[in-house]
Parts: sequence; structure tokens; C-alpha cells
Amino acid sequence: MTSLISTLNEWGGAFCYHAFWMLSQTGVLVAVLWTLDVLLRRHVKASIRYGIWMLVLTKLVLPVDFKLPSGVGYWLHWQTPKNFSAMQPARIDIPQTPVVYENSARPESIAADLSTAISEKNVPVVSAIEHSSQIATTSVPTLSIQGWILAIWMAGAGCLFVGLLIQFVMVRAMIGRSQAVGEFTAQLLRRCGSALGITRRVYIRQSDEISGPAVCGLFHPTILIPSTLLNKLEKEQLETVLLHELVHIQRYDLWVNFIQTILQVFYFYNPFVRLANHCIRRTREQANDEHVLVRLDGRRDHYSATLVEVAAAGVGRPMFAVRLIGVAEPHNQLHERITLMMRKAIPTNAKMGFAGFLVLILLAAVLLPMAAGPKAFAEETPKGTLTPVLSGVAPITQEQFLAGSQNVLNQLLGGWSSADAAGIAVPYTQDCMALNPGEGLVIGKAAVTSLFTKALGEGTRILSANTSYRSVWVSGKYVFSVDKMASTLRVASAKQLLLAFIKNLTVWEIQPDGSLKIKVDSWNLDKLPDGGPFITEGISIEKDGFHCPANNVRVADASSETLDKIRRLEKEFHTFFLAKNVDAIASSYATEAILLPNEDDFIRGREQIKAHTAGNLRRLDVQSVGDKIICIEGTEEMVFVVNTYDIKAKDTMQGGETMDIPCKGVHIWQKQPDGSWKILMDSFNANFE
Repeated sequence: MTSLISTLNEWGGAFCYHAFWMLSQTGVLVAVLWTLDVLLRRHVKASIRYGIWMLVLTKLVLPVDFKLPSGVGYWLHWQTPKNFSAMQPARIDIPQTPVVYENSARPESIAADLSTAISEKNVPVVSAIEHSSQIATTSVPTLSIQGWILAIWMAGAGCLFVGLLIQFVMVRAMIGRSQAVGEFTAQLLRRCGSALGITRRVYIRQSDEISGPAVCGLFHPTILIPSTLLNKLEKEQLETVLLHELVHIQRYDLWVNFIQTILQVFYFYNPFVRLANHCIRRTREQANDEHVLVRLDGRRDHYSATLVEVAAAGVGRPMFAVRLIGVAEPHNQLHERITLMMRKAIPTNAKMGFAGFLVLILLAAVLLPMAAGPKAFAEETPKGTLTPVLSGVAPITQEQFLAGSQNVLNQLLGGWSSADAAGIAVPYTQDCMALNPGEGLVIGKAAVTSLFTKALGEGTRILSANTSYRSVWVSGKYVFSVDKMASTLRVASAKQLLLAFIKNLTVWEIQPDGSLKIKVDSWNLDKLPDGGPFITEGISIEKDGFHCPANNVRVADASSETLDKIRRLEKEFHTFFLAKNVDAIASSYATEAILLPNEDDFIRGREQIKAHTAGNLRRLDVQSVGDKIICIEGTEEMVFVVNTYDIKAKDTMQGGETMDIPCKGVHIWQKQPDGSWKILMDSFNANFE
């Protein structure tokens, strides 16, 4: 049950995000297309207007984040992720001001200071590491409002889908009860089909259960005609009716109608989809009328008289959904069709044509991609946060990095405090990657948003955070940093506020306006501070920790030769583990390298990393390493690599039991003065606790 609730909360956040933006975007699109339809109705062929309305169906199957430079949304700021806090569980009212501690503070004094700061709430504070076992065994997460919305949507869509299946069975049964038509009608159908160039077989049946002529069947198209109507229509009128139904088959209107119906089930909550479907069906009949009139050499009086005759025979409602498409619509729409065909010039060719196709492509390129471009996202800055310092061109200075990273931290805290997953994801790039301990590799902004949605749905809230940078390097448009952070947070399964100590390896990407976005985010739990300097006021940086290339000149992107070399070095590095060659492993690291292990302090320097690795290899007898490079990019000076691993190893402390360990990690490779490449930063964690 816990897993089901968590899944509903996670998927519910993604569903609400998609539903909100699809509702907004289809509203804009339908409004624009309706305006165009009104302006062009008497001047443009109905087949072109029908194709334009097809853009709505195309939009419904595209992601809401779809963007192209040709789209109007690319250059606007209107698609800034909204705050969905109204859909989230109520936020606990805890003071949001970060608590600042002295450098010499020990864990006991930190907890005491935090307890004093929130004494009015009378909430105890404990270490996140000390209480990890309690967190895993306490209360079950509750279903969020987003989870409820998803559940209601699933129930509604399920009921509609069952209704469609029932209608499908009813139509099949009605066809089975129908009777064969006479040979004259069958021959007339074949003659009309040949005139239209239809080579596939089309069936025709008569039935007493329908009120007007209609066509159904996706794979075996069948025309149904009321038995009473066959006796009333003259030969030319019957031929006109058959032409109308055959044109529906020729233009694949049954398939379009089927797609409309399925999308209507998925978007039953969206009134703009229902309105668009109404307009599509109306325009489809108008396009069909033009095709028939071209075939009848423009005999409008004869065609309109046939429509009226069919309507008088009992047609009073439209044939809807996957079941039937009829000749005549309700009387008000029939009047509109006849009026339009009488007032509008009959084209010589009812097809869309090359010019119409170009117009459709142009409209699609402008109207379908509605997501904002990277420049608009880069300029997003929530109220009350620091404005990024513009740097012009990379690399940025120390002051600009500190201002930009502080802005990112404020954006993250703002999103967590308002329970807005999309807001938390704002400072991440579209192709970002997150490497969280206990989770698989998360790739892309949408997936990162879902990860945050899951955490919010489980009741997690980060209330404050203080960061101390330990090493920062700049190369080209990238900034590579390692830092320690102390965060106060609340989780639904713990009654206390938690004080979590973590360390991060972050790959930042400098945006064109000088702001920072997170491209790779890898973190591990840190051990509790032991009296040494850790947290300082605001964001701090160690002396000489910040590195800028000489002359502040942007470094060129890494060449394919450089990236191939790093790939070979990665493969070689992993073979050292299989050979248990500790010296070779250590030689792959730079002299000042930093390793970020889980639940331990930084490991600094090649010799310390060698000792740490030797201890691990004494415990774990590595049998195989299946590695896969997910991302590799950088400059001619520094390259970062994101890997996933499938490690098989025997645990010598657990009786030699063989374990499968899925993992992921980040290596920051740096070119040395002698031209060799060494690992400068290394973060690695497993996909399970």
C-alpha cells in the first residue's frame, strides 16, 4: 500500500503539471484556430481548414515542454512553472530563516541551538543519520491532493473507455443483425467507388435500427443505410449518398474520428478538447461536401436537396464516436452546411494542395511548440531572491559564482517551502542528471521534477540550508564544485526535525546571461562534524579553492579526440579494480583529488584515496564491472563523465556472499601540466540503501 500511495503521489504531480499546461496551451491554440476558421470560412477550402484543426490533435500527443525557435512560446516568458502548492498537503508552519552556527560547534551544541531557535514549536531535532532506521519503519505516507486528482482521472477515463467498448460491441451486433442490399445498390456502390479510385473492398448493408446513412469499421468499412430510405431515394440521390460515405472512407475520416474519441477519453476534463472535436467534425462534413460537389460538377441544388431529403427521413442527431459517421448533422448544422455551400465558390479541386500544405506546416511550426526557450528559463528569478550577476562570457569570477549559487540555493529553498516541484527544478538544465544515494540515475528536467514531486508527496520539506564550498574549478562554460551542506528538514515518517549533513559534487553550466544552472547533481551523506570548521555564515569558500584559467579566456569545448581519450581512461580505470591494483587506481587521481564517499568525510589527496580504496578492496572482492558512459562532455582542460555500473563483488565480511551492486558515479577529469589526464573529483553511490 505504501508503494502504491507513493507512486500515485509521484505520478499525480507529473499528471497535474501536464494537465495544467495542456489545458492552458490547448486553450490558446483553440482560440487562435477558431479565429482563423471564422475569418477563412468563406474564402479558403474546407480541406485546408480541416487540416488546420488537425493541429489540435497533434498538440495533444506532444509533450507540453515541446519547444522550437519557430514557436511563439520560445521567445515569451508565459510558461514559467506554476506553483501547485494548492494541490499539495498543508505545509507545516516552521520558521524558514536559516540557523547559523559557529565554526567550532559540535553536534550536541548544534542540536541545542536549533532546538532553542524553534522552541516555540517545541519540536526536537535529531541527526538524519542517527534516525535513518526510524524513518524507514514509521508511519505510512498519505495520498496527496495530486494523487487524488490522478485517481479521479483514472476512474473517469476508465469509465469512458468501458463505455466505448460497450458501444463498439453494440455496433458490431447491429451490423450482424443488418441485411444485405439488393444487387442494384451493390453495383451502384462499386461504380461510385471506382469513380473515386477506391480499390479496397467496402461493404454495404441495410438496417432498421439507424435513422440515417452512416459508415463504420476501421479495417472493414461498412456503409449502413436505413431500409426505409432505400425505397424513398431516387437513383441520383442514392448515388450522392454513397459518394458522401465513400469520400469519408477515402479521406480516412473514420481513423481520425477514432483518434478524436481516444483523445477525448484521456482529456475528458479539458473543455477545449471537446470544443475542438466539435469544430473538427463540423469542418470534416464541410470538406466532404466540397469533395462531393466537385464530383457532381457543382450541382449544389441537387446535393442540398438530397441532404434535406435524408434529414427529413429521420436524421435528428449526429453519429458520434468510433461507431458511425453520418451524412447529415442536426438541423442547425445542416442549415449551416447548406448556406455555406450556396454562398461559397466551388473549387475545381477539393484537395488541400501544395500551397495549403505549406501553410499548414508554417502554422504547425509557429503554434505547436509553446514551451519557453532557454533564454526565458534562464531569466526566471523568483521574487525575493538574488539576481544573478551577469558575467558576459565564461569563465565567471569568484564573486559572480557565489552570487549565482546563492540565487540557486534560494530558488531551491523557495520551491521546497511552497511544495512546488516544478519550482525546485527551475535551476536545473533541461538535460540535467541527478545521482541520489538509494535512487537510480535520474536524467532530464521532467524526471528530476518527478523525483521532487515524489519527495513532496511523501511529506519531505527542506526548511533551511547552509553551504560551505571546499573546491571550485571553472573551465569554459562549466563550473565544478564540491561543498558541504547542513540542512534542516522534516519528513512525514519522523516526528522530529532532522539535521542532515551532506556533501555535493555539482557540475554547473553558465547560461548566456551569466546565471548558473545545475547540470549534474551528485550527493552523499556526510558524517557528523567533529569540532572542525564546517558551517559559516551564508556561503563561504576556502582560500585558494577557486580556480580560473589564465587571462579569463573561455576554453574551447573538448574535441572528439579528447573525449575518446577520456573514454579509454575510464575503461582502464575500471580494469584496475578487477586486477585489485591499488597503486594503479591511485595513480589515476590528481595529487589534490577529492573523493566524496557515502556517510563519511571528504577523502582528500591521492595517498588518502589510495588508503581508502585499499580498505574497500579488502572487504569487497570485485568480480566484474559492467560500466556504461551516460554523459561525457567538457573542455580541453576539464571533462566530466557520468557512468552507471553493474558491479558483482563478494563481501568478505559476510561469508563471501556474491552481491549485485547497481551504482552510478561522476568523474571530473583534469588535464595535468605534463599533458596527462587525472581524476580531480569523484562522487559515487549505489542505487539502494
